[in-house]
Amino acid sequence: MCKRVCILLTSIFLLLNVSILSDSSGIYRYVMGEKEEMLIDYNYVVVDIENEELVDWNNIFASEDALDVAYTPVHFFGNSYRLKVNNKIETANLVSSLSSYINIKESNYTFKTSWGEDYYLGNGITVLFNKEVAKSIVDSIISVNNLELIRHSPYMPELYFFEAPGKTKKEQLNIANEIYEGGFAESSLLGYIIRIILCSPPLPPNDYYYNLQYYLHPDTTDFEEAFEYTLTSDTIEIALLDSGLEPHEDLPAGKMKGRSYVYGYSSDYGLNDKCNDSMPASCYHGIAVAGLIAASTDNSIGMAGTCDQVNIRMQKISNEYRWANTIGLRLAFGAARDSGAAIISNSWIFNFDNTLGQTAEDVDPVLWGMIGNAVDSGIVVIWAAGNCDLPEPYLQCGEAMPFASGHPDVICVGATTKADYRWDYSFYDSTGYLVDVMAPGVDIFSLDQMGTDTGYHKGDIPSTNYISGTVLDGTSFAAPIVAGLAARIMARRPDFIGQPDSIKQVIYHSTGNGWSHPDSSQEDSHTKTYQMGYGRINAARAMLAISRGDVDNTTALNILDVLYIIAYKYEGGPPPTPNVLLGDADCSGHINILDAVYLINHISNGGPRPPLCYRF
Repeated sequence: MCKRVCILLTSIFLLLNVSILSDSSGIYRYVMGEKEEMLIDYNYVVVDIENEELVDWNNIFASEDALDVAYTPVHFFGNSYRLKVNNKIETANLVSSLSSYINIKESNYTFKTSWGEDYYLGNGITVLFNKEVAKSIVDSIISVNNLELIRHSPYMPELYFFEAPGKTKKEQLNIANEIYEGGFAESSLLGYIIRIILCSPPLPPNDYYYNLQYYLHPDTTDFEEAFEYTLTSDTIEIALLDSGLEPHEDLPAGKMKGRSYVYGYSSDYGLNDKCNDSMPASCYHGIAVAGLIAASTDNSIGMAGTCDQVNIRMQKISNEYRWANTIGLRLAFGAARDSGAAIISNSWIFNFDNTLGQTAEDVDPVLWGMIGNAVDSGIVVIWAAGNCDLPEPYLQCGEAMPFASGHPDVICVGATTKADYRWDYSFYDSTGYLVDVMAPGVDIFSLDQMGTDTGYHKGDIPSTNYISGTVLDGTSFAAPIVAGLAARIMARRPDFIGQPDSIKQVIYHSTGNGWSHPDSSQEDSHTKTYQMGYGRINAARAMLAISRGDVDNTTALNILDVLYIIAYKYEGGPPPTPNVLLGDADCSGHINILDAVYLINHISNGGPRPPLCYRF
């Protein structure tokens, strides 16, 4: 989700490998060899001015009836301003007339792509010459077209940046076209073609109760910034082993499936199954867990899920008395493993009363082996650490980790408080360092059973359909937050699907933003402690770590990113968003020409893609 409110103008450089032609049907460009129509947007014009302080806007608006006087000129890049037209049939005359005003250098149309994006032609010509083109040919092109070389880096000898003094943008465009169409260049394009985005800074999701979801806010896990990273179209499959699921207004029914394995065999389990109102744990736990991952985000109702671009498969493993059958657990886990799930999330443990004196492997060696096999097959398995020093299930903090959160192949998740300390009842093993990461697990807001006087809430505030933060505490609710982050990483980078070790690395080493542990006041996402693991997760850092070089936030690495970096560093262009460090493609800690070189080597020469980078 990339959420913007259309108020202000910013600019994003799109430097395209294009040739643009005009014919009777409009203007075209060729993007990566594909012909793409660009239509004139007669609702706006763009003017380039000499000196903002000397432009008499009042005189211009009084003289040009075709301008919308209610629309304030909006500065969006360099010396360019966008004006709104109130009489579209006069746009062509207006473009010509505006160029005659003192201190207006040039006036042009804005353009709209076939899918509705607004563009404006910029100044300068950028050429990536073919490697076999001799320098004498380059010199000839410069001479014939009266170009001035303004930048040529020894790190990228084929890449040239020209200015064309005295030429309009359309004339510059013709020169760029001729170079490209002559076969001299891999790309030859206007110095920048600006995509005009009317927007304010990103806003939080508009879900009605989002303010109660402290665990997604910037001072905790910062999913709020993570939501700004564009995702691919891939939908991630997640299996939950839990108490059940049923329809909810904030869960997309088409993305929910389920079967029951409670009694040691598989049975149809539809979303319409109802919970046993006399024993709330029969189903409401599963609804709350599912909501933390998959609740529809930015839909004006309910809450925001950590990644709603998922399909949820609920494997029901317990009845209304929290009883589970060992054979049923094995069947449920096996079905989850074989269902095509990329992630299996577990918010349950064995009752230690029945397993005292046994090693974790001895509790159920079959299921223990199945967990390892699932991870070996490419599935990310996440497990709640368990709750301790509570009357039930009689676990003592610091003792041997309960089954199966102590499995070495799973991501074991503990719970933090609102203050980013370990929740007093979050299980840990004082000798095994088996807790891997932490996530908020106290005062968690989530979904409840729909209806009046039912579910966890029994009609409590704020709604009969949701659970307020006075009810849900536990590692059960920390684990799905981590599962949502894993899903979000995969949806951004589908190449991470089937790569559990890579997912672990990203989540473990992007923790931070203030977490602390008993042994040190220093934040260090590469140090593991027995109580806090690698620390509390940070979704924004994780998304940044996997996205270096994708400065235009499209999920694709291409020449546009190279020239965006150059425009930002040397042409006064806008910074990469949602985080300027996207421009640090080589993970050096600096943004400079070497980042553009790194991307060119990856895009054109098959070099490595930008590394996973944990400089924040």
